[in-house]
Amino acid sequence: SVVVDELILRDLRTCSSLAPIHNPVSLSVLDKARAVFPGATHFATFDTAFHASIPPRAFTYALPRDVVARYGFRKFGFHGLSYQYVSQEVRRCLGETPAGLKMIVCHLGTGGSSVCAIRDGRSLDTSMGYSPLPGLVMSTRAGDVDPMLASYLMAVLGMREDEVENLLNKKSGLLGVSETSSDLRDIVSRMVQGGDSRAALAFDMYVHRVKKYIGSYVAALGGVDVLAFTDDIGVQVKEVRAAICRDMAWCGISLDRDRNCRADPLHTSHLEADGARVRVLTVPTDEELVICQEGIRLLERTHAAA
Repeated sequence: SVVVDELILRDLRTCSSLAPIHNPVSLSVLDKARAVFPGATHFATFDTAFHASIPPRAFTYALPRDVVARYGFRKFGFHGLSYQYVSQEVRRCLGETPAGLKMIVCHLGTGGSSVCAIRDGRSLDTSMGYSPLPGLVMSTRAGDVDPMLASYLMAVLGMREDEVENLLNKKSGLLGVSETSSDLRDIVSRMVQGGDSRAALAFDMYVHRVKKYIGSYVAALGGVDVLAFTDDIGVQVKEVRAAICRDMAWCGISLDRDRNCRADPLHTSHLEADGARVRVLTVPTDEELVICQEGIRLLERTHAAA
C-alpha cells in the first residue's frame, strides 16, 4: 500500500490497460477524491500485493529471458485483498495459526473469479496472471485460452487489437457461451427451470475449470486442509459449490448436502460432511475492511517516520 502522490499516480496510469474493466474506474474515483478532498492523505491498496510471496517457479513465464526482463512480464495475480481477508477469517474461525495450514480459496464473483493456493498464510499460486484475464471461466472473460487464437483473430480475420481485447474481456466467458447472461445465478435458473442447453454447457465449463485448478493446487500444496468459497457466487449459489465438490473425496473434500443448502451468505459457515478430512467453508469477503486496515497501518508508518 502506498500514499498517492504525482509520481505514484503516473505509475498507476501506466498500468491502466492491464485491467481494463477495473483500473480506469479506480483511477477516476481517485482523481475525483483528490479534487474534492485536496488536503486529505490519499492511499492506494493493491489486489496484487498478497501474491508477492508466489515463488519464481510459479510467477515466471516460459518466455525468452531477455523478453521477460525487458517488459517485466510475470504472474501478478489479483483478488489479493479478498484472499488476505479470507485467510485471516478462516484462521480465526478455526482457531489455528497459519503455520502448516494448506488452504485453497475460490473467489467466485459476478465479475471476476480466481482460485488461490495458500500455505502458512502466504500465496503460493493463483489462477490469474499478468492481467486478470487468465484462469477460470468468468462472467465475461474467457479465462485460459490458446494465445494463438488472438493472433488468428487479428492476422486472419482482421480484427484490431482493441477488438480482440474487448472480445476476450467483455464478450466471452459465461456470456459468450450461454448467449443470454453473464450472471451464473441466471444461468443456473435457466438450466434448472428451462432446460437451456447453452446455459448447461456454460455451467459445466465453469465448474470443470474450477475443479481443474483445485486439483492442481492440491498437488502443488501436497494436500489441502481447508477449501473456502467466497464472493457473491461462492457464498450464494449452492449448486455451484455442490458441483465443484462432487467426486472430490479422493483428496478429502466431501460436502454435507444439508449444510450446503443452509449456508448463511452473511456469515462464515461450515459445509463439510462429518468425518471429512478437509474443512469446507463459505466466507463472505470484506475487501473494504482490509483496505481500511492497510490504510491505518500505512498512515501509522508514515506518521512515525515523520
